Amino acid sequence: MRSVLVLAVLAGWMCTACVGTSTRYAGYYDRTRHVYVNNALGFQLLFPARWFVATTPQDFTVPLALRADQAQVLEAYDAATSLGLVIVVQQGPLLDIDALVQRMQAVPADQVAQRLASPQATDVQQHMVRKIIVNGYEAAEWVYTATDTTAGTPVDITVSTYILKVSEHYVYLTFSMPTAADATSRSAIDAILYTFGRSANT
Repeated sequence: MRSVLVLAVLAGWMCTACVGTSTRYAGYYDRTRHVYVNNALGFQLLFPARWFVATTPQDFTVPLALRADQAQVLEAYDAATSLGLVIVVQQGPLLDIDALVQRMQAVPADQVAQRLASPQATDVQQHMVRKIIVNGYEAAEWVYTATDTTAGTPVDITVSTYILKVSEHYVYLTFSMPTAADATSRSAIDAILYTFGRSANT
């Protein structure tokens, strides 16, 4: 699965104040209703039935570069489309989305490419940083492409990260897919994004 997702690394340099310790915000996946629920943070997300979803660290296979104030809570994958998703939460205090987008837009694209590049990730090109509305929530949308050589054969991928502020946390939803499938995957991404909402217990 997962070479496609190797670039789902979070650019912690673009965010503000950190805290010194990491906290688990464990959620659960209801396989009957195909819904991921995180009551600790107060949000939920629906998935198509065919998706593989993991919510425990021992089941995660995507390598992420996380800071001490960030924690991965989910990994999901659709084998039919090679579309993957990881969700990471970050502790606050944090900028509002407007200020976050302005800060991200102020970073020169070549600096972004340098910071994201690695021996396995080359030709990084940032395409978009903007504010959007996701199911009534303000979000920062960040899209870039790269060549991923993790599996040996170079694969051109597109990475789309959506950053939402929930209480005093950022929730990063990072989708990755082969660039050739980007157009067909976009509707699948939108379908999942627009189920993002408050969990029933909040």
